[in-house]
Amino acid sequence: MNYSRADLVQATSASNQMRNAVYHLIRFMRREKVEDIRERLRRMGKNIALTFSRYWLPNVPLTKETLKSIVKDIYQTIFKSKIVPEVDFDKKILRITDSKCCLCKYNYPDIDIAGCEVIEGLLPTYVDILNKQFPQRTTISLRPSSVVKSKAVGDTHCLQRFEIIVK
Repeated sequence: MNYSRADLVQATSASNQMRNAVYHLIRFMRREKVEDIRERLRRMGKNIALTFSRYWLPNVPLTKETLKSIVKDIYQTIFKSKIVPEVDFDKKILRITDSKCCLCKYNYPDIDIAGCEVIEGLLPTYVDILNKQFPQRTTISLRPSSVVKSKAVGDTHCLQRFEIIVK
């Protein structure tokens, strides 16, 4: 059966293949002595955002008031994950706690890089695309910061951190 990308965005499917592919890719890059694995995973996330956003975007503008709900919506729609976002505009930090990260479901003892590095590239790109779709006087952007915790490396949950940039 042939599916279009638009069909796949609407489909409900498990994330097993994506997760498995990410960790096989990390292992392969390690064997090949690739030094910029995190950057490559983030670039993968950026490319996923560029493609996925052609078929789905939140339908509200990004503002200080909507940031939390939009981030929740993006995670729910793309990753089928219910997250706890913490926004601190004073410290310019967005922290996202994900207890059921689809990219880091299991602990991989041979892995020291989290699969959710992909999200560090995806979310800021998605936010930039949303800003272009719904221009606002004040623009909120995100910059990848770090994956602080990950189930893939033995933590109880994933914790991703982004820098908030308000212009």
